[in-house]
Amino acid sequence: MPLLRETAPARPRGTPSASLQVGEQKPHALEEQRKLISVVFIDLAGSTPIAERLDPEDLRNALSIYFNVTSRRIAQYGGTIDKYIGDAVMAVFGAPVAHEDDAARAINAALAIQADMRRENDDIERRYGARLTLRTGINTGEVVAGML
Repeated sequence: MPLLRETAPARPRGTPSASLQVGEQKPHALEEQRKLISVVFIDLAGSTPIAERLDPEDLRNALSIYFNVTSRRIAQYGGTIDKYIGDAVMAVFGAPVAHEDDAARAINAALAIQADMRRENDDIERRYGARLTLRTGINTGEVVAGML
């Protein structure tokens, strides 16, 4: 089963846009395409107890390491960060730019992030007294992609 499958009826040309981001002056930007994408979702396990225990500046510094590692590896493997949700990161491989090996790129990025964070955790623990544990989910499937 695909991760994201939104199949709203196609909007006939000339119909006003419901989008707040794209006005009628750019109707071509709303055109939808079917794409095969891979989504990587990474979040921290047990972040609430860590946040309760650490000084806010220390927490920010530890999270900066995590977000920097994550964004660097996602970019390295050709992914796009779709959103940050608290301590979670959602990245897409295959949109807006598609590669024939996007699923493998997503997996390799996730593995690299896990490996980097294992190395970074020694420093984080020494400096802030905490270790960051990551949970990672990956799903590949067909979506209807377009700008809303």
